[in-house]
Amino acid sequence: MPWFQRRHTVAEQEQHRLWRQARLRTEIQQYLLKMSELEIVDYFNLQRFSRMSALVVVCQKLKCDLQAVFKVLPKDMQQLLLFNPQTAALLQGSLEVTKVPGHPSSQVEVVSPHSPR
Repeated sequence: MPWFQRRHTVAEQEQHRLWRQARLRTEIQQYLLKMSELEIVDYFNLQRFSRMSALVVVCQKLKCDLQAVFKVLPKDMQQLLLFNPQTAALLQGSLEVTKVPGHPSSQVEVVSPHSPR
């Protein structure tokens, strides 16, 4: 049921948008005055970990998308992109490092069909 999944996803996105909007409008100072020190520390840790985990998920998604785009590029374009150390660093992970013939300091990453995803 793709239509249901789309509607479900749209509803979840709207719920998250409304939640963020309500959170931004909240005056935290009013709540902090009523909290104990322990509750404030717990709240801080909850906020910190929830944001860190959200960032990790977004970064992983972007890295997977980048690798998917990289995989459909022609091999010569892949090699050209991988000569740039910053690009090569972005693509590390599920790619295997191999030496470029004639370039002892250069490395090229080649997609392995046996790499875990």
